Amino acid sequence: MVNKQQIVKSGIWQMMNTGVIFVSQLGYYAILARMLPHAQKEFGVFALLNSCMVFGNVVAEAGMGDALLQRKHVDPQHKNAALYYSLATGAFFYLVLYIAAPWLADFYQQPILSLGLRVIGISFILYSLGSPSINLLQKEFQFKKIFFSDSLSLLASNVFGIILAYYGYGVMALVYSTLFYNVSKVIMLWIQEPLPVKIGSTWRHYKDLLNYGLLLTVIRITNYINLSGINFLLGKIITIQEVGIFDRANRISNIPGRYIGDIVQKISMPTMVKVDGDDKLFNVYYKSLSFLHSLLVPVSAFFGVFSMPCVLILLGDQFISANMSLKLMLFALPFQISTRLSDGVMRVKGLLVLNLKRKILSTVILVLCMYFGSRWHITGISAGYLIATVINYYIMIVTLRGGVFPDNWQELLFKPFINGIPLTVYSVVPSVILYEALIMGLHLNEVEAFLIMGTLVGLFLTYAFIKKPKLLGKDFLPVREILLNKNKNKKGRKQQLTQDEEEVAVKQMDEKPVVKIDL
Repeated sequence: MVNKQQIVKSGIWQMMNTGVIFVSQLGYYAILARMLPHAQKEFGVFALLNSCMVFGNVVAEAGMGDALLQRKHVDPQHKNAALYYSLATGAFFYLVLYIAAPWLADFYQQPILSLGLRVIGISFILYSLGSPSINLLQKEFQFKKIFFSDSLSLLASNVFGIILAYYGYGVMALVYSTLFYNVSKVIMLWIQEPLPVKIGSTWRHYKDLLNYGLLLTVIRITNYINLSGINFLLGKIITIQEVGIFDRANRISNIPGRYIGDIVQKISMPTMVKVDGDDKLFNVYYKSLSFLHSLLVPVSAFFGVFSMPCVLILLGDQFISANMSLKLMLFALPFQISTRLSDGVMRVKGLLVLNLKRKILSTVILVLCMYFGSRWHITGISAGYLIATVINYYIMIVTLRGGVFPDNWQELLFKPFINGIPLTVYSVVPSVILYEALIMGLHLNEVEAFLIMGTLVGLFLTYAFIKKPKLLGKDFLPVREILLNKNKNKKGRKQQLTQDEEEVAVKQMDEKPVVKIDL
């Protein structure tokens, strides 16, 4: 049985992980955008490399980790079945990529792709090795362990990438940094969640996982096309420099969405697996969706309004043309992440075939919208992305109505978005006024005004979270209560420990024997 305190504590650790990753990635992108000599082109090449890596990870892992996560009972042999199968498929797809790398390099007329694909493809095997362990940790709400393995690995890999970029490795600095991250993460995961490899496995255990995992893999391939695979199309219809600009805007817009969405999804998924009944499932799903929008709506609005100073800070002057793309993709965030969360509901209910049909329709809509938008280059592509994302969200609502929540689906149309309005009003409106006042009154540039304004807004939100959480919305109250109670409990334990030590000392003094000296 999962209790509320366990869920919120897990969420806090995941939020800490998100915070470290968020700050680390922002700094990493900002530094490399200025260090790489041909940043637009090199980011464009890496976009193709990364898209290939993500696809390989999806098909190599074959849904085995999630199959472990969704099972009520997991035998040791299930863990091994997941490891052996994903490792074998990872090795197979790496061999295919190794052979095909020169051909892909010729197809996109980028010779460096050949070496880059052969190096980054090793991640197929590494991802397969780590997937069972990280999903088992999620299943048991061991997000503290995930925090140390994920965050520390990413920080170290980012430093490694910056050093390589300094010594002139160009796009290969990004490649080797990614490989370093995957290696270190797998090592730490295996230390914290080792698998009983010697026990072996049986065909029954493979079958238990494959029935779920393979169909989930097909669904993930459609997800992949929506998120990363579209770069393969863009690589042929726009220049490699424009691919780099679009990919940077897409990655920056996905930083808050990806990690905030991951906080909610990684906590809600194991919770939804363990609840019984559609009413309880809807309650968990709706609360997760509500909390998600309480964060994402103000975040997307805030950074969407201030997209230009964000581009200048994170990417520099040479990426100014990414401004409108970033703005449009930030506005798509709440719809995009909500659709991802809804995928979890479909997986819990076992409606993978129905979800696959929806995914295929959504993928077709996305490709068509972005292809027609390419007439107006990356701005048109980003607008097509926004339109397709909104359409696909409401396609998901229609799907949930027919297959999962026939009586409650109306509550999902607009109500969850409303929960993010209070924080949006308190953060965005005063920010715009203060930002314009700093520029016009003190004659500051965009970056200086944004940094000062952002600092003041951050201080205000911190004060509101501690003292006036209702200003931010009802969804922040449980998190605040857990944090404050945790600190109180720590202080109480320290005080109790001090009192116990004093009592022991007094008791020892009383029991100390008296020595008599006869004269």
